[in-house]
Amino acid sequence: MTRIHRTHRIARPLAAASALAFAAVAAAPAGADELVYGTHVPSTHSTADTVIVPWIDAVKDATGGDYEITMQWGGAVAKNAAIPGAIRDGLIDMGLMPDVYSPGEFPSSVVITSIALPGTDIRVMTGVASEARMLNCPGCVEEFAETDTVLISSSAIAPQYLMCKEPVTSLADLSGKKVRASGAPARVMAALGATPVALQFTDTYEAMERGQVDCTTGVETFMKDYNWWDSGKYVLELPLGTYHGVLILMNKYKYEDMAPETREAFDATLAGMTADYAFVYTEETELARKLAVEEHGVTYVAPDQDILDAIEAFKVEELKAAVETGEKRGAVNPQGLADLTLDLIEKWTAIVAEEGGDRAGFTAALQREVYDKVER
Repeated sequence: MTRIHRTHRIARPLAAASALAFAAVAAAPAGADELVYGTHVPSTHSTADTVIVPWIDAVKDATGGDYEITMQWGGAVAKNAAIPGAIRDGLIDMGLMPDVYSPGEFPSSVVITSIALPGTDIRVMTGVASEARMLNCPGCVEEFAETDTVLISSSAIAPQYLMCKEPVTSLADLSGKKVRASGAPARVMAALGATPVALQFTDTYEAMERGQVDCTTGVETFMKDYNWWDSGKYVLELPLGTYHGVLILMNKYKYEDMAPETREAFDATLAGMTADYAFVYTEETELARKLAVEEHGVTYVAPDQDILDAIEAFKVEELKAAVETGEKRGAVNPQGLADLTLDLIEKWTAIVAEEGGDRAGFTAALQREVYDKVER
């Protein structure tokens, strides 16, 4: 019998929108304890069938059918910054969110995310994101606990690149160029002399076709997803940093209510799921690059030394800004987190190189280096 916990005592609101959303999800089978998972990701997203659904099956099998995950896709109940509150209020039991949407709630976590430029490999930065937050960030643990959550997975997505209508390889080429960019890449572009332009991803194709922007920043899969390769024929072969603040949070009371052996079985599924995210994004990125070059005439151009030097200088400023902003927001030991992030990049670069791109080996490394050492 599952012990009654705090969220069991909070009635799930039945406002019209929520009621409709929940009605769209099949209830867990009789005898199974339902875990409702909320995400902004639509059910058509590539990770739905390659990561999330296999993990749902793995949890069901690992727990002997005691727990079954049901999905709320596409932000039907909550997304992004609303995820922690939805978990706390009992609308969902777990959810995926980017931490940068809640810098006030998760300032320590965002310090790690803000050190973007050194990130060039999805798998490396998934290892860094996991180990930093789950083992070496007391502030992160405290911040998650304040929202009645525990972190069960942290991962990264691909680095962004500069894609232009004409070759851009030097600071002179980039000077004055209008570049669609946001977040960290926008700050990089401004530092390198370009003019960042705020546009939605979905508006970028038309903006490039009409000459409203000269370039865009984005992950390489956007060339395929949004047909950017029709106009952005030149890609600067220089990663502009990963985003490694993807969090999957779970209601701490629901987690703690699991019987010890069931919780152990549930935990045993997490390294594989996290590794799957890293490898699916890596494989999709490699495919997008291959298609861009071989079928759409896209050329990757090498940066001149002046751009490389400017990027190295910006890394120093980025690190300083991450620490200073973290201090203002109340992060715990932001300088220590910054130093830790750089150290872990070296560690996980070596691990990924040693595993040679093997998914099973990377999963085993996540289990050994992170999940086996987590104390809840």
